[in-house]
Amino acid sequence: MGRMNPEMEAAHIVFEREYWWFKSRRELIKSLLLKFHFRGPLLDVGSGTGENLEVIKDIIPHSIGVELSDTMIKYASRLKRNVIYGNAESLPFEDSSFMSAMALDILEHVDDRRAIREIWRVLKPGGKLLVTVPAFMWLWSAHDSVHGHKRRYSTIQISNLIKEAGFNVIFLSYWNFVLFIPAAIQKKLGRSHSLVHLPKLLNNALYSLSTIDNQLIIRGKRLPIGTSIVVIAQKPIKSEETCHEVPTDICDNSRT
Repeated sequence: MGRMNPEMEAAHIVFEREYWWFKSRRELIKSLLLKFHFRGPLLDVGSGTGENLEVIKDIIPHSIGVELSDTMIKYASRLKRNVIYGNAESLPFEDSSFMSAMALDILEHVDDRRAIREIWRVLKPGGKLLVTVPAFMWLWSAHDSVHGHKRRYSTIQISNLIKEAGFNVIFLSYWNFVLFIPAAIQKKLGRSHSLVHLPKLLNNALYSLSTIDNQLIIRGKRLPIGTSIVVIAQKPIKSEETCHEVPTDICDNSRT
């Protein structure tokens, strides 16, 4: 399993709350959970410090995260967040325990087939899944190596992975389209990691620009390119069922 080194874990904890990328992703996650009618109990796979659980607790209060890093679990515990030790490839829960799950930038760290099948196992029939992953192997850089990534994905690869586990893909889009060119240049410069302190005005400006993507996605637009991919999927209630309880204008099961 690919994991962050201790330096990256420490940086992640420091930057996760205010750094523009994390803030924008949290906004997108919360909006998608609402739009696609996610409900609890919810499992956050690879929960880190539980920052995402904190943001969604007002809409899905019955949530729990699993995490491998003792450092992040201890940090989450100090903040009274519901994060426990657990491996994405062997989740410590009974079958059909959850109505919803999130795997946010975790599949690239692990045996993704095992992890996605484990998520399938612990979801109830009709349960929904929100996934984000980094896009395009040609964007691979030192950032990926230092953060313990094993791969980046194309939309076809992540869609096939999720479908092969038995899910219906109901929405798929790139994310970070507006800032794709500067983000791609930054990655290809070979910087050891992209979590660097930014002036507050610049951080706020990048956040504001990135939320344009969020607004487009929430309207059902599929962005043509980006540094990340976001997927909404569902475990069918019956084998032939597709697109249950989602807005019909953005059901994507037949198009991915």
